Amino acid sequence: MKDVLKRREKPYTKLFVKTRYFVLITILILLLPFLFRFNSLIPGDENYLISRMSHSILEKKNLYDNFSFGGRAATYPIGAIIILTLFNKFDNFILVLIPILFGIASVLLYVKILRKFNVDDTVVFMSFLILIFSNAFLYNFTIFNFYTIPVFLFLLGFYFLIENKYAASFILFALIPFFGFFNFATSFLLIFSYLVWKREHKKFLIYFALVLITNFIAYFWVIKNFGFPNYSINNFAISIQSIVTEFNGFGVSLFVLVLSLLGLRKLWEKKYSYLLLYIYLLFLFILVFIDSRLIIYLAFILSYLSSLGLINIYYSKWELVNVKKIMMLILAIGIIFSSISYVTKFKYIAPDEDIYNGLVYLKGNSEDNAVVFSHYKNGILINSISERKNFIDKNFLYIKDIKRRLRDNDEILYSRNLRKTEALLNKYNISYIFITKDMKQGLVWNNDNEGLLFVMKFSTTENFIKIYENNGVEIWKYFG
Repeated sequence: MKDVLKRREKPYTKLFVKTRYFVLITILILLLPFLFRFNSLIPGDENYLISRMSHSILEKKNLYDNFSFGGRAATYPIGAIIILTLFNKFDNFILVLIPILFGIASVLLYVKILRKFNVDDTVVFMSFLILIFSNAFLYNFTIFNFYTIPVFLFLLGFYFLIENKYAASFILFALIPFFGFFNFATSFLLIFSYLVWKREHKKFLIYFALVLITNFIAYFWVIKNFGFPNYSINNFAISIQSIVTEFNGFGVSLFVLVLSLLGLRKLWEKKYSYLLLYIYLLFLFILVFIDSRLIIYLAFILSYLSSLGLINIYYSKWELVNVKKIMMLILAIGIIFSSISYVTKFKYIAPDEDIYNGLVYLKGNSEDNAVVFSHYKNGILINSISERKNFIDKNFLYIKDIKRRLRDNDEILYSRNLRKTEALLNKYNISYIFITKDMKQGLVWNNDNEGLLFVMKFSTTENFIKIYENNGVEIWKYFG
């Protein structure tokens, strides 16, 4: 009897050590970017938005956003906001802790899922390493955003699904609509594909009934008041730039994409045995070109495929062994460099101290109902740090007359016509203009004689007065 127990203990101990190993590596990789950041400010803007809206729910008991676009209905995914309300007392600390904890949990689920499909231990470990070195993984689990929690729910739901714990799985997947439509769409096709493959048609109908209810709760009021969202496929070049690390994106490395093709080729040896995987991959790629942030879901699959490709190269016969070794070294360095490049980019993710100090100054030296004009990427930070209304931010969905506002935005930024500029500033009741260093270094302008900078600098009406300047950050007061 003792011998039997000993034989049972060995696999458990081995699994426990490996699990601890995965956890330690993941923690080190996720903490690394913070060690090289120039300041102690929390990077990103969605985390500030989620935090601000969670405070709004607790204090004002409503979902109206008083600051975005001068005031709008909060049509953001409500799931992450509600969850953060449960930890509101911890404030900024929880914004750092939550993504790291969900990142660790997601990695462990990923490893368990691969093992459940009897994937070789070497492939599992290589998939794990490629995943945690990817920019998509690092971004999603170092900066709290609208995708951090649903990715975890997606993996946990799928793990329960392959464990035949259908009730728990369906409940988790039924919650995903509250975290955004595309997160739901990604999970829906996964369940559909898996249950069709398993020929569990009745169980799919149960799941379908559940998600109909939760989708109705999550989206009916939005569609009733604002209609269906107008989604479109992004420009191919812009999408590639967003998802490929070497093009300064927060997605996956070009080396991983190449290795994934080799991995697919390896799977294709069994022809249509993996047909559902091919269909699901195609579906995900299409979604990524609509919303590049969905690359995080693709990263889990590509990590597995690229590990197959890498191992296939390793075990294949080469006439020149040294060339093979060099090729393996180049691929390994390329994947690792992807992680290093994220650490570099992470340093400069706004807000930095100059932007933060400028927005704090704006908060203390402007009217409570003031509207602030800036580049759209600064909009959420203006709302959250200075607690002032912005003219525009990156959340364009469901904004009335968004095309007209975008045209007016460009006119204000680039026109050197004083009358046109003042007419548009008056139209939107804009009283402050927030300028950052990168706006003057290519993001908008290249010199002081362009567009709005020229208008403010050489205005003859004295309606523009610079009230703040520090390390490239400027605040102008407009007296319209």
